[in-house]
Amino acid sequence: MKNAIILFILTMTFCSSCSNTSDTTPDINLGGTITCDISLSNPTLVASRQRLYASLYKGKQTSAIETIELKMETNQQCVFHNAPEGNYTLKIEAKQGKSIKSSILEKEIIVTLKAQNIDISANLASFHRLKYGLFKQCIMCHTANLASENGHLSLDPNDAYSNLVQVDAHKTKMKRVTPNDLSNSFLLKVLTKNIAWDHQYEVLEPQQIKMIETWINEGALDN
Repeated sequence: MKNAIILFILTMTFCSSCSNTSDTTPDINLGGTITCDISLSNPTLVASRQRLYASLYKGKQTSAIETIELKMETNQQCVFHNAPEGNYTLKIEAKQGKSIKSSILEKEIIVTLKAQNIDISANLASFHRLKYGLFKQCIMCHTANLASENGHLSLDPNDAYSNLVQVDAHKTKMKRVTPNDLSNSFLLKVLTKNIAWDHQYEVLEPQQIKMIETWINEGALDN
């Protein structure tokens, strides 16, 4: 009888210890559900070989925690599940395969254990997309150091907007970009015709030209 009582006490002590450990051990993978209601302007301005994605990035990490392919539609919804609590960057990007062709939107968000609903508005003809996407193929020549040799135009991200909008084009009476006026935007003529400086051919695809035209027609905003 005495041995049975001792065994019972030891068993209860062991079980109590297990229960306490289970209750106090944090689950570091717990996260909230993030529902994004996305409104896309000009959703058709994506090359046929490219796809749109919404991705969650943690800190400075280059690999996304979760990625969701978007539809080429004006209004849609995507849901991220169980990202650990913390600070994140939500990005909408155009990719071709695994290669990021342009950044369309970057938004800082905080993930909590509670479900969250976020409204996202992104324009596929924004200046953000132009300078971090389309202008990448121009920057080899149009840097600050080489500007004097290439139409006196620098397209470095920090300078691109102030160097384009309502600025006189080199050796012409036209502006490089005139908001809401395609015919008086010299940038378009340089990109589509052999009229100046080493542009011996159409340097951009028709859909890329359409992106610039849409941006100008919408007011050439620094958006």
